[in-house]
Amino acid sequence: MLNEATHGMTQLAMDPSAVDDKVFAQFYMHAKQDQARTKEEARPIFVDTPYVMIMVPGDKDNIVRRPVRLSDQQRFPKQWDAFERGQEQAQEGTPLEQWPLLKRSQVEEMKFFGVHTIEALAQMPDSHGQNFMGINKLKQLAKDHMKSAKSDAPMIALRDENEELKARLDQQQEQINELLAAAKKPARKKAPATE
Repeated sequence: MLNEATHGMTQLAMDPSAVDDKVFAQFYMHAKQDQARTKEEARPIFVDTPYVMIMVPGDKDNIVRRPVRLSDQQRFPKQWDAFERGQEQAQEGTPLEQWPLLKRSQVEEMKFFGVHTIEALAQMPDSHGQNFMGINKLKQLAKDHMKSAKSDAPMIALRDENEELKARLDQQQEQINELLAAAKKPARKKAPATE
């Protein structure tokens, strides 16, 4: 049974002014019972209704699940857009599957708790660490990975630019070689015109 959010549920998930990169939001369709029509028809009547699930990564005990509000669409525009287009609503960042330091079982466990990216792992509140074995070490490794990637970014950009320039030079050298080869071919003499 799906429980809708109550006033007492997590403030971070409910507060639109909260930092949204620290929460995981996902839109989905839920079959909600239409109480008026159920009473009218004397049988259960359900209507597909857009719902939102909002949670703090790592905290599976405080999950908000409720019908979508306009404020949810505005608060999480990328996820809402993906939902409307029928696409996966992934967290932004590097997927945990792409990080070789985690075992497959660790990735699946993290996903269960709403942690899908290295960035979400690095930002997970310390208060949710009791759910995972060795989480402090993993969080620190995630932070180090992000810091390293950030400091490596200019060097990677230079390497990519260098490779692009090298490819252009190779292409230009090929064109020069073709022109030289064409210039070295002896010109065909015209046959004298006969009268």
